[in-house]
Amino acid sequence: MSFPRLSLMLLCLCALPLLPVAGTASGVNPPKAAFAVVPAQPTTNDAVLLDASPSVPGDIRIARYDWDFDGNGAVDVTSEQAQVRHFFDHSGSFQVTLRVSDNAGGAGAMTLPVDVAQAPVSARRGLEMTLEPNRVLAGGSFFVTVTIQVNEEASGLGLSEVVPAGWRTRPVDDGGGLFKRAQGEMQWLWAQSFVPGQSVSVRYEVDVPETVLRGSYSLTGTVSSFLPNRFKLPVYSLFDVEVL
Repeated sequence: MSFPRLSLMLLCLCALPLLPVAGTASGVNPPKAAFAVVPAQPTTNDAVLLDASPSVPGDIRIARYDWDFDGNGAVDVTSEQAQVRHFFDHSGSFQVTLRVSDNAGGAGAMTLPVDVAQAPVSARRGLEMTLEPNRVLAGGSFFVTVTIQVNEEASGLGLSEVVPAGWRTRPVDDGGGLFKRAQGEMQWLWAQSFVPGQSVSVRYEVDVPETVLRGSYSLTGTVSSFLPNRFKLPVYSLFDVEVL
């Protein structure tokens, strides 16, 4: 055996440059998930903002945000944007999980408990748009449905809806309520008593002027009752209206 030749081979191998160790394509720094809940103490009437902006990218920017709102391990919403809105239909404590991923296999996850209180009603505004999920062309039209789920006894309900100035509206279904227009608002009134579990809904059409500028526009509204507990709560949408 020739030990000098073996020593020379080992010396040559040690002089070779080190190659990167195989692993996740994103390297040793995968993204780290973090998010905030707004409002911090939401109710069943809130369109809760889940903001993943505090998440930290690793070697590659974050490309996807996966949300599990009820802690059952299934992804409820996947988004390329850091912020989403969500309605919690029931009160209670929910284990909300965020998983952030890059395009090279790196990922991170975080879970936060979100305690949701019951509101007297849960009012939801849904948009039926020509371009999903919330986009409409200037000069086009779309439909709005407002559904009010009653969670506590109430004697009479009132609903008001307001669209941007210059946008025309037409009631399509008054949901058994009395409709009128007053001071730029659409208003509905139900004079009967309600028990928990009952719901009412209205539907109306909105025409967007051809001259409206491109951009984001909000619809606003309130639902109210006077007896037995007086309240006035906002009506929320998950999306604003985007005019193209």
